[in-house]
Amino acid sequence: MIQPLRHRNFALLWQGQVVSQFGNQAFAIATMFWMMEMTGSAMLMGTAMMLQTVPLILASPIAGVLADRSNRKHLLVAADLVSGVTVLGLAAWLMWGPRSISEGVAGILFASMTIGLMKALFGPAQAALIPDVVPPDEVAAANALNMASSQTASLAGQAGGGLLYTLWGAPLLFALDGISYLLSAASESLIQVSRPDVATPKAPLAKHWHTFLASIQEGLSFLAARPAMLRLLGNATVVNALVMPIIVLLPFHVSDALDADATWYGVHLAAFGAGSLLGTLGASRLSKDPHRSSLWLGGAFALAPLLLGVMGFMTSISLSMLLMTGAGAAAGLLNVMVITRIQLATPPELRGRVMSVVIAASGAATPIGMFAGGVMGDVLYQNTALIFMVCGGTAAAVSLFSLRSQVYRAILGGADDLYSQMQPPSDQDHAKP
Repeated sequence: MIQPLRHRNFALLWQGQVVSQFGNQAFAIATMFWMMEMTGSAMLMGTAMMLQTVPLILASPIAGVLADRSNRKHLLVAADLVSGVTVLGLAAWLMWGPRSISEGVAGILFASMTIGLMKALFGPAQAALIPDVVPPDEVAAANALNMASSQTASLAGQAGGGLLYTLWGAPLLFALDGISYLLSAASESLIQVSRPDVATPKAPLAKHWHTFLASIQEGLSFLAARPAMLRLLGNATVVNALVMPIIVLLPFHVSDALDADATWYGVHLAAFGAGSLLGTLGASRLSKDPHRSSLWLGGAFALAPLLLGVMGFMTSISLSMLLMTGAGAAAGLLNVMVITRIQLATPPELRGRVMSVVIAASGAATPIGMFAGGVMGDVLYQNTALIFMVCGGTAAAVSLFSLRSQVYRAILGGADDLYSQMQPPSDQDHAKP
């Protein structure tokens, strides 16, 4: 899996992401626990998470066109620079600026929205760039290494983030995140990759809106002609929406059901990250076996939310963490196998747009789930056991029901089956008796 690191451009991209992932976890932990301690409102916590997701969904199709029509490296650097400056500004604001809790909340919500916009710009460019910097036969290994390394850095950030929050407080954790973004931008700025497949327009993009909109439509049409991909994304969308309330209310589960502090919230996130790392490593091997991948993918879609649902009834920290680890393993397996198939099934000149739509589609219901989780938490007085079980059980049931379809099982049946359903039939195929 480490072979892609022989390629300089991928190594630069990889090391930048490892650094920034550590800081991302610091931002997430600081945001959630600062909101809980200062406001006690699950709805505000859900809103902060939602504001990072809504721009990701709305702007991803546009970001996909930019990723296909411009220098992808420049997009990555710009996104990380803006994120870094924004989070450093938030750290300074919380240290010296706000005169009330409401002003602090406003600063966090603004930073969350800005980071969401930058993630929308970053995601399609990164996903489209990976096959540009490694050979085709190393794309799966590159994805697995990228995710595994990011998860390892996230695990370290999660394990230490809760403790650092207890020791330092939110402003210093936000500063740590801002610095990590700037270091990532510095690493990405050294990437050297050409774009021979792109003809850059002579006039500014804003003067070519008809071409711009046509480019978005081209990516949508590519997906619309491939129902297999749409079925897969549909299931992911439903599961994401139903899992989000669990993620939003996890700090309340740790604080109330487990009677633990922010340190243990970070350790729970680290347990999920450790499981995700194991699932990522396993995916690089399972993706080569199309027969076993159907069973593992279908099971992972149902197992991840089910384990999170059961966790709501746990009062033991060790059992709760064990369930988080299992859910993380299932999620890691899904991420690598599904993303790799879509990348390799898409022509390079369309990859940015297709991946942007995939990102938007898979997360389309996420902000709704986040907001609904916050509302349910306030209405039901943070009854995490009930909310976790209803949301997790429903998501697992939807995934198991999908497996009744033979077409859907074929989609999960490995790279060859998925590719054959993604590609439209050729004239030669029509000519066969």
